[in-house]
Amino acid sequence: MGTLKHTLEGHSDGVYSVAFSPNSQLLASGSDKTVRLWNPATGALQETLSTEGIVSRLEFSQDSLYLNTNLGPFKIQSGRGNPIYNSPSTNPEIFIQRDNWITLNGERVLWLPPEARPRCSAIKSHKLALGYVSGRVSFIGFRAS
Repeated sequence: MGTLKHTLEGHSDGVYSVAFSPNSQLLASGSDKTVRLWNPATGALQETLSTEGIVSRLEFSQDSLYLNTNLGPFKIQSGRGNPIYNSPSTNPEIFIQRDNWITLNGERVLWLPPEARPRCSAIKSHKLALGYVSGRVSFIGFRAS
């Protein structure tokens, strides 16, 4: 059902926010006074933005030249036309239930043990990103039904 695609490492503190771009070309993660932009297909780090605090909300501007956060806007050097949204409801087929089960089309497919429970998550186009207190980000891909 689901396959771990990548574990993205680079943050030195917990991850507080993650979000996919609408076309799934970018994944942003907010943590240790940085926001990191990743290529979810390869797991490669694309860009690191320095901040003055913890980033708990991420969203690209419509032209993707700026990343809007709870700390204000940041200019993106590798700007792309890919707005992102921090909303777990962007794909109702994938859902993380309160009892720590990940469901796909209403069917339980993966239980998250305590050590694998994320601080934040983002869902887009049959892809799930999970941000952890450790600073890691895991990326799970699901087959389209």
